[in-house]
Amino acid sequence: MIVASSSVQAEVTIPVESFTGANAVSDNWIAGGFPNSACLTAGNDLARTPIPGCQRPRIDEIGSGVFRLTYADSDQSGYLLYNSPLPSGDGLDAFFYASQWGGDGADGLAFFFTDGEYELTAPGGNGGSLGYAAKFAGDPDAQEGVAHALLGIGFDTYGAFHSSYSDGNGCTGGAGGTENQVVVRGAGNGLDGYCYIDGVDLTPMGISLSGDSREEAAHLIRVRVDSAKVAERKVRIFIDGARVLTVDLPEEFLAAETVKFGWTAGTGGFTNYHEIWGATVRVIPESIDFEYEAPTLEDDLEAISSTTTQVTEETLVATGAQTNHQPLFGLLALSLGFALVGFGRRRRLG
Repeated sequence: MIVASSSVQAEVTIPVESFTGANAVSDNWIAGGFPNSACLTAGNDLARTPIPGCQRPRIDEIGSGVFRLTYADSDQSGYLLYNSPLPSGDGLDAFFYASQWGGDGADGLAFFFTDGEYELTAPGGNGGSLGYAAKFAGDPDAQEGVAHALLGIGFDTYGAFHSSYSDGNGCTGGAGGTENQVVVRGAGNGLDGYCYIDGVDLTPMGISLSGDSREEAAHLIRVRVDSAKVAERKVRIFIDGARVLTVDLPEEFLAAETVKFGWTAGTGGFTNYHEIWGATVRVIPESIDFEYEAPTLEDDLEAISSTTTQVTEETLVATGAQTNHQPLFGLLALSLGFALVGFGRRRRLG
């Protein structure tokens, strides 16, 4: 777990979640979806809380499962929210594995933030809205986006998250519907907002988000959010150790007192399984000077495959932090040997 001090909360604790078993470590998760709830593939109890099992008999053996946001079926949307507010002034360093596979290559998944004052009860639009943004906001059959959303980082296999398809009211539209991109959209609520901020085509980088199998499509994702210690706060997105996109944090994010984070995904006429596992989220207190430096893939793998660690000045510097002898915070990082050995990926993923 991560323990961090803050002016808003005396202590912030986030358990590390492998999502490989039949139940979650923390009770703070909220999972849901339409028409079926997001679920654990190693679980066989469809009534289990906070995260249900996917089916009986279980899809994967205990220890080899994942969190499945959607099946490879049409018109699905799913979500997972960590339902405990975090001080918005603190930084966040999130690692997780993601795989989009087994279908027609659509539509994608997103890592997102909402206003911490509210509790999420439903995902956003399905299909190219990736369960985050509104869908066809001006149409009679429009679907609302994630309520009180602040930021959505889409790993867009099909391309619609980049287009006006996912615009809420008041947006001018994205730059077009190119497949295989990382796309960032801003704050929104209901049918308003979720406007396109920036995006990048991953194909020239040799990265393919979609594949035929879980192993083939597996990527290590890192999302790094600056704390308020930084004058111009940014969010940086990495895939397999390479930084692919950097954007400024939206004003709505900066104005929120607290935030919550989670994942969404969606399918439409075309499909994929959308899955995550091995989630490690580190809270970086605003009191610590954390000067960003680009990590290598080996740094990322070491960070998420270590055992219980007391973070020291040396370990912070090794991952790009300068503490200036500020108070230290503790980190429990889960060993993800199953991901590196079982998936045979102790090399560049993807």
